[in-house]
Amino acid sequence: MKKITCAVCTALLTLGVYISPAQAADVTVNLPTFPVVLNGVTMEQSKSQYPMLVYKDITYVPMTWADTRLLGLESNWTQQNGLVIQKAATVQDQKTAQSTYKPYTMSNANAASYKATIASGKITVNGKTITNSSEEYPLLVFRDVTYFPLTWRFAVTEFGWNYTFDSKNGLAITPKATTSVSNTAVNTSGDIVGQIVKVTGSSVNLRSDAGTASSTVGQANKNEELLVLGTKTVDGKVWYQVMRTSGGDKMWIASWYTEKSGNSTTNQTPNDTSNSSNNTVIKPSTETMVGKTVVVTGSVVNLRANPNTTSAVVGQAAQGDSFTVLAEKTVDGDTWYQVQSKSGVKAWIAGWLTKEQSTPDNNNNQSNNTAENYDMVGKKVSVNTNGVNLRTEPGTNSKIAGTVNKGTQYTVLTLKTVDGDVWYQVQAANGSKVWIASWLVDKVSSTNSSSNNGTVSNSGERTRLVLQSVKEQGDKTIIRLQHGKGNGYTTSKVSATELVLQLGNVYLNTDDSINQVYKNGPLQHLQVQDAGSLLKATFTLQKGAYCTVKEDGDDLVITAYNQHAAGERGLEGKVIVIDPGHGGSDPGAIGKVLGVTDANVGLTVGQKLRDLLEAEGATVIMTRDTDIRVGLNDRPAMANKAEADLFVSIHANSTTRSEPKGIQVYYYAPTTNANLYAQSFIRKDLASHVSSALQATTGTGSVVMTANYAVLRENDRPSILVETGFLSNAEEEALLAQDSYRQKLANGIYQGICNYLGQY
Repeated sequence: MKKITCAVCTALLTLGVYISPAQAADVTVNLPTFPVVLNGVTMEQSKSQYPMLVYKDITYVPMTWADTRLLGLESNWTQQNGLVIQKAATVQDQKTAQSTYKPYTMSNANAASYKATIASGKITVNGKTITNSSEEYPLLVFRDVTYFPLTWRFAVTEFGWNYTFDSKNGLAITPKATTSVSNTAVNTSGDIVGQIVKVTGSSVNLRSDAGTASSTVGQANKNEELLVLGTKTVDGKVWYQVMRTSGGDKMWIASWYTEKSGNSTTNQTPNDTSNSSNNTVIKPSTETMVGKTVVVTGSVVNLRANPNTTSAVVGQAAQGDSFTVLAEKTVDGDTWYQVQSKSGVKAWIAGWLTKEQSTPDNNNNQSNNTAENYDMVGKKVSVNTNGVNLRTEPGTNSKIAGTVNKGTQYTVLTLKTVDGDVWYQVQAANGSKVWIASWLVDKVSSTNSSSNNGTVSNSGERTRLVLQSVKEQGDKTIIRLQHGKGNGYTTSKVSATELVLQLGNVYLNTDDSINQVYKNGPLQHLQVQDAGSLLKATFTLQKGAYCTVKEDGDDLVITAYNQHAAGERGLEGKVIVIDPGHGGSDPGAIGKVLGVTDANVGLTVGQKLRDLLEAEGATVIMTRDTDIRVGLNDRPAMANKAEADLFVSIHANSTTRSEPKGIQVYYYAPTTNANLYAQSFIRKDLASHVSSALQATTGTGSVVMTANYAVLRENDRPSILVETGFLSNAEEEALLAQDSYRQKLANGIYQGICNYLGQY
């Protein structure tokens, strides 16, 4: 049997999964012809996906999260204990219930009667074992949802509800409301915030908000570690807002089911020089950046729970974001700053990925400064990192007008100071005037400098470009160009058969000729030409070939890969990495009706896809083949190490709303990343073929999108991420729960891969 982690009472919904068709008994059920009112909410019947039912003149309620919450019930399901139903500690009052209840609806109207089955498996209600097969009014399963009988025995004797029925007003059941949950604000300060806690209970509920009245959105296993983001006190008890150390959604857990983990770091004041780790020192505030502002210089920088690169990622910062340093630590010789993210979480950022924000003179704090007020006006500056945003107005909140890479050179036209930050106005390559942050550029010496208006440029001593080597190795060709460490380059064009790189701060000796024709492998022709102050390298490729672009010391290494080695066809000889998302202690998204998990959908679809691919001669590497947790960066690393031909990550989607639906296929190849953009044509082509095939095989709409997912960003191989559907949508969750639909998904991805490879 498969374990399913459920929301409040949604474990009840999954019983249909465990019923053997040979053992389940069919019974006829009818929709009630009288009104049914639960906790003041009149139940809609005609187009309800899970309507009230009547069996043997007893009304049955669907045990969905929304419906059972009205009645103040909780449930858990485990392989050892089966289904356990009990009263919740907190029950909504009628006003709250009426304002928050959202039914599950469908477009078609219900019939008057249907077939349901008698639920099987171990069932416990209020501590008493129920032998369902011998019950006069047994629990039933309809549309894969468990239904509970509203008999006097359960409604009044066990749960103490007010129970009335008459032919005119129908059935009305009202549980006794308990004290409402206080609206205490989340406290994001305190000693525990930013710390790691360990779960002490078995299968402890994680909730959407503090308090036992809130919906269960998952479960945490014993000894699982969670990062504390905030606290809240409800009815005198402390709850922790937490996030899994692998990342994901914010949830709440009862503090009394946790203890501080040995992996936590203590929130110390800047003046506290002690630390439990021998290689970690908090410097005195008089020697540190504490209280000062730092600006992020990296393109996308991780914010971490603890000051080391293996700690959990709790957020990200973009280039140009600024933070006030709360504390500073040195770990293994590296400096880390504690900062507070935009969401209020205290986290750590690598000091080497930031730069101290300069403090301008007071007379520079003007909204409209003129050129003669500043020494830098008329001076040349060079961009000091890749992926820097140009903006229409000064300030990080202004609209982005473009992006440029390291080595791009400008002449400063004027300056402005916004919120203490100095911005330079420059002229972009298209002639428009734009703004760039002063801390993302360096002043250029007047010697050997020239401006080229917003492309990769020369600054300082130029380097001679030399073709070091060309190695043809079957289905790949490796080109080494001595380019000079730190010199700028960018990918300026990508097509089905061509890659163009612009190389800055280099020159081509008149005696050199980098113009070669190749007979074997994916690279057919290489040509390097002068392009004003730049050099342009054009790589002509076989159709379907793709490249990686990497720096290695003074060399720029371009590796061209072919989709097929000589003589190969289709899937023969292909190495494909399948990446089922999440796993182990991280279930990913969880369906609100059936409790279907993102992790289980990914694993099952991935295994079915593996079988299809291997049957046609492909070698398949699974990032996980069981219900285990795999590190986020370990997944693309497997593909990079194996030099895989393709990488496919499989997930199930979710949002806070129930309406979104459909399949989404993601790729990532931004212009700001030369290595990824070099594969932009091939990555989008792969995503398009898979998306089209999925729509054809499943009948579900599918779209191609782009997003900065780690498994795509850190991947050198052609890669996509498939979101198979929305678990937050009851209709799609029901589809994703079906083995037959998961097979259709696998068939669609398989066919898309075949169509993609078949054109080359």
